[in-house]
Amino acid sequence: MAIISGDLNPLNLNDVLKGTVVNNTFIGGLGSDTIDGGGGQNLVDYSALTTPITFDIGTNVVTKTATTQDILSNVQTVRATTVAGSTLDGSGLSIPDGLTVNLATSSLSYKTSTGVTMTMGVENFTNVIGSSRNDWITGNVANNNFIASLGVDNYVGGGGSNVLDYTQLPATGLNSPPTRISYKLGENKIIKQGIGEDIFSEVQTIVAPDKALTLQEQQQLKAGGPAGSILDLSGSRSSVTFNSNTGDLIGGVTFGFGATNAYKNFDSIVGTGFADTFIVNGSRDVSLTLGGTTGGVVDQINIANPGQGNLIITDFQEGYTLINMKAQPGFTAPIQLTLRYDPILNNTTFSLPTGQDAFTLLGINFDQALNVISNEIFVHP
Repeated sequence: MAIISGDLNPLNLNDVLKGTVVNNTFIGGLGSDTIDGGGGQNLVDYSALTTPITFDIGTNVVTKTATTQDILSNVQTVRATTVAGSTLDGSGLSIPDGLTVNLATSSLSYKTSTGVTMTMGVENFTNVIGSSRNDWITGNVANNNFIASLGVDNYVGGGGSNVLDYTQLPATGLNSPPTRISYKLGENKIIKQGIGEDIFSEVQTIVAPDKALTLQEQQQLKAGGPAGSILDLSGSRSSVTFNSNTGDLIGGVTFGFGATNAYKNFDSIVGTGFADTFIVNGSRDVSLTLGGTTGGVVDQINIANPGQGNLIITDFQEGYTLINMKAQPGFTAPIQLTLRYDPILNNTTFSLPTGQDAFTLLGINFDQALNVISNEIFVHP
């Protein structure tokens, strides 16, 4: 076996390295290198570097910094740095079927357009960006970050604290609106609207696309929604506390699958049939559909200000919802409510000072809204 080293000195020289017919190990350097493994079973080892790398599976390019990249050929194994955060990027693959990645066994495989099965060893990677086809991605004992793509995919987290991230999910067409997702607590599938369903397990955090609502979605939200990405908590067998600011969910016992405890960037939230608590700060438009508004069950909504978003409350019933408004530290302006009633929609909007939150109760007239203020809204300075 031959060991061939790139330049690790501060000069960051750009090297051209070529292997022989035996098994070769190349030590990745700091410059932009061209590495041809030659014959044999060849390894490129970046474990001496101190920052994460990204390996583009489709182009065989390894990005080490913003200005340095290696081009690989005839290489069977890529070993990333031991610093957490190195990424396998399958988004550039043009393949008929999906990509299979198993970080626990340090392997990946896929079929080319000609039907040839390609396999590689991939060591020390923790993050995966899928292809546009139907992928099967399995994590390892580290904290993994799975970047979702357009295919119908299967994700298995393995150990660690794992994130399933949809923020880079593209639109389904050139002029199509942003792709949204829907998830119901207790299930192990995520619906990618207009695409299909992803299946997942052992994932602790789901991050919805963080793209602004379209005008049509905003109108749909204000009409009672839901719109955008939807988080449905109605599958819980107990009350929940959900913080839309952080995405943290406390409680939420389910009949089946349900180990995930953080849901970020969701636009529409559906409550349980129990006494829930929702925490919002108005930094984004959010729709709340209250599930616990009958039989003496009381939902509570805590609104922290300031913020620029709108809160839409659906299925509000007098006597069964408490709305707490509390200023964040450093917010010195008085919290003053202005009521505006829409007789056509039979909706009442409570507005705060300019630039702050507004929230709307759907199906509540002006007299009912006055009763809400006197009996059910607790304003804290």
